[in-house]
Amino acid sequence: MRALIVEDNFTNRKILNRFVEEYFEVDIAANGNEACEAFYQAHQEGQPYSVIFLDVMMPEKDGLTVVEEIRAFEAQQGIRGLDGVKIIITSALEGSKDILNAFKAGCEAYIVKPFSRSEINARLEELGIVFQRK
Repeated sequence: MRALIVEDNFTNRKILNRFVEEYFEVDIAANGNEACEAFYQAHQEGQPYSVIFLDVMMPEKDGLTVVEEIRAFEAQQGIRGLDGVKIIITSALEGSKDILNAFKAGCEAYIVKPFSRSEINARLEELGIVFQRK
């Protein structure tokens, strides 16, 4: 299974990668433009991501815009509902409006930073992502 970590903060990228690298083949993007490029490329290669861990506040293109673009692409490809990539927002924003906007954009889970390994694993399990060591 493949995962994409999208985070502009080096330390957060490193920590999240350490949490999930034993279960996923991980790619990393440092901003929203790179995230969309990686997502499209994964589809072109026929190896789409199972999950995307996505920060909201990033340079160039924010996380909610990325979610909307991914969902629009999936709709164009006939990918709907549970067949799409699972998107877990990882954000320092913890207001109810921020969380609601993320779900409206199309994410499946929302984790407020700082995150923990157990919290990441719990969200993956809730989303039905069965992970085995690679």
